[in-house]
Amino acid sequence: MAKPSSSFLREALNLFSKNPKLFSHVYLIYILSHVLLFVGFLLCITPLVSKLIELTKAKHAIIDVSSPEFTKLVNTIQAVINELLIIETIYYVFLFAISWFLSIITYYANSATYVGEMLTLKDVLNKLKGVIKGPIITTLFVVLSTLVYNIAFAVMVVAIFLYFPNISDISSWFWAILVILFASLLLVYLSIIWSMGIAISVIEPNFYGIGAISRATKLLNGKRKQVFLLTLVLIIIFGIIQVGNAILTMKLAFHDSVAANWALAFVYQILLQVLNWYSTIAITVLYYECKQNGDELEYTKLATASIA
Repeated sequence: MAKPSSSFLREALNLFSKNPKLFSHVYLIYILSHVLLFVGFLLCITPLVSKLIELTKAKHAIIDVSSPEFTKLVNTIQAVINELLIIETIYYVFLFAISWFLSIITYYANSATYVGEMLTLKDVLNKLKGVIKGPIITTLFVVLSTLVYNIAFAVMVVAIFLYFPNISDISSWFWAILVILFASLLLVYLSIIWSMGIAISVIEPNFYGIGAISRATKLLNGKRKQVFLLTLVLIIIFGIIQVGNAILTMKLAFHDSVAANWALAFVYQILLQVLNWYSTIAITVLYYECKQNGDELEYTKLATASIA
């Protein structure tokens, strides 16, 4: 009897109970690393943002825009903005590196647990030494693909407004919005394929780079309902988190409470990491459900168990 399309989503929720010690350790590291990084980011930018607000107020108070004082103030504001951009860039670089490494740990832990291996966090870290090359190559391919996709998307949007030069033309906005919606949905769909490609490069070390992505595409070819369902679930949950955060942020804007804003930022980060963590588990479970052949499933189990 065929499994329901949503079975892998429930199985992903149940995977935690098979090895709660390992998953609790992985998730604790997942949350702490992201929260501590975010706290460091806030501590760095908070004084700069306050300074920027004060400088902007002082700028509006100057009437003579040709005065040396005004020029000096503008240069100071630009320097603060540049400093903020540098800090933000460093933050996102570290965020990407931490998220990537933790996703590799999570994929391996998910795979080992799914096939019945009761590993500890130390076991997972030791076994990852032999498979780290594949995920690095696959991730570089995914980053390049994402860059190409975003450039193509930007070119399409620009082309639409060039074809409809009148910015008030309803047709130009209609096609632009349609392209944005389609491109966003397609990007989420491709992200699932790319994520499974990274998972495959962890689970099956012989597949990496374009080979891992090709294998993910072939495995998911007959599971379009499941991919659509996972895409829909992730979009809905992400949308709820974003809307909730936006509403609470607007409410807190009327209250000068730094603690409340920080608390909201922490909760927002934790919810995002829960969603990211669950998506890696769901993708791992979906990977195994895509492999219906029992011999192939056993091969994956042996390959995972034998990696040193």
